[in-house]
Amino acid sequence: LSDYCIKRNIELVKHFQDDHSAKTFNRPAFTELLDFLKANKRKVDTLFVTNWSRFSRDATDSYAMLRKLRKLGVEVQAIDQPLDLSVPENKIMLAFYLSSPEVENDRRSINIIRGLRKAKKEGYWPRAAPYGYRNLRDESLKAIIEPNEAKAKFVVEAFETVATGVYDTHQVFKLLKGKGMTLARSAFYDMLKNRVYAGKIWVPSFKDEPSEWVDGIHTPLITEELFSTVQTILSGKTVPRTQVKGRNDIELHLRGHLICPSCEKKLTGSGSLGRAKVRYYYYHCRDGCKVRYKADEIHKSVKRLLGNLSITPNAKKLYLEVVKDVLKNTGVDKTQRIKAVKLQIEKVDKRLEKLQELILDGEITPSDYSEMKAVCLKKKEGLNTELQALNKDGDKLKEYIEKAADFLINIESFYERAGTSLKKKVIGSTFPGKLVFDGSKCRTMGINIALEHILHVSNALENKKTGSFYNKENKSGKVEIRGIEPRTF
Repeated sequence: LSDYCIKRNIELVKHFQDDHSAKTFNRPAFTELLDFLKANKRKVDTLFVTNWSRFSRDATDSYAMLRKLRKLGVEVQAIDQPLDLSVPENKIMLAFYLSSPEVENDRRSINIIRGLRKAKKEGYWPRAAPYGYRNLRDESLKAIIEPNEAKAKFVVEAFETVATGVYDTHQVFKLLKGKGMTLARSAFYDMLKNRVYAGKIWVPSFKDEPSEWVDGIHTPLITEELFSTVQTILSGKTVPRTQVKGRNDIELHLRGHLICPSCEKKLTGSGSLGRAKVRYYYYHCRDGCKVRYKADEIHKSVKRLLGNLSITPNAKKLYLEVVKDVLKNTGVDKTQRIKAVKLQIEKVDKRLEKLQELILDGEITPSDYSEMKAVCLKKKEGLNTELQALNKDGDKLKEYIEKAADFLINIESFYERAGTSLKKKVIGSTFPGKLVFDGSKCRTMGINIALEHILHVSNALENKKTGSFYNKENKSGKVEIRGIEPRTF
């Protein structure tokens, strides 16, 4: 711009430069420019810009600003797209120059919106991660989120505590703030209404495409059931007692999974209010048996037990290969069915073509054609639905297998951030038998048979002969799963 003025003997009065988008005139440097022109009215003849897209990327705003500048005695010229606006026909070119950047902006905006919708429909999260998660990229560099262990625990506790119906949201907020949660109050309330924590992603409507909830590929921190309970409480409606989990249920989630080491009956649990008015929780026996353990001690022992059940990365790879191989062999019928459905769709298409030929040749009446066409289209619709379901089931199955492998590689971490109902499912599915705590460590009457086989393979791959798990019959006839130091439970 300076060279342009020097070469043409144009007196350069002042230079302004923006680091903001030209979508709007609400830009710091442009505001300074207007103030300068008002203070030096009739002392400036022309405002030079490199091209019209640098002046503005909004045609409507551009015309309004051009009129405003003319009142100040200033004409605008773009040195790369010069126009003599005293010639009426050149106003057509001006309209083109002003509209092109706006069209480009609109097109870019549409592409971005479509890209974001596509990513969301596929279950990705192309935004800043919500509290409790962190942003990552998968192997194809797509934006994903995964739990942030340090923050996820606050999210789970917030939902579970609100779901008890014992405390209001303000009390829960203050409680978690005292424990180290960094959320502001308004953000905390928004978090309790965010369904992303239950594994869902909201896809907004766009043009003729409707809005919808889709399954996210991220790991949910809470269950749909827990989320629904919290929403009911937030709305002020009454929650059925069967849906409300009290504080005891949260703090004593192992009830029903623990056996008394003395009388072999199931342990129950309860809370006891201490001197500092802090409630402490215990698992204990009943009917005269004096067995009693602190809940925290048993929970830590169970976490150590689960930590010893995690498989190695090499075992995960082998597990995935084996499962995929089994699915490949057992998926023959499904593949054949997909081929059969595609052949049937082709046959229906050929019938529709034949019907068109018949009506053109006058061999069938229009009413007959309409009736037979409707039958064919209905059949084709059903076949297409079946084909989509067959393909979708395969994709879902792959997703479930991957998630199962991730679970097996770090059971302890998954268990720690899970909600109460999910914790119970983890314990119930991992240990079909019950757990026994003897005051120092947890032992089990047996683990899931599939997991036991995978653990043997995992340890064999790592050459952990002395540390591998084995079944040992003890004096009481119970099976104890052990490992050598430091793999004690």
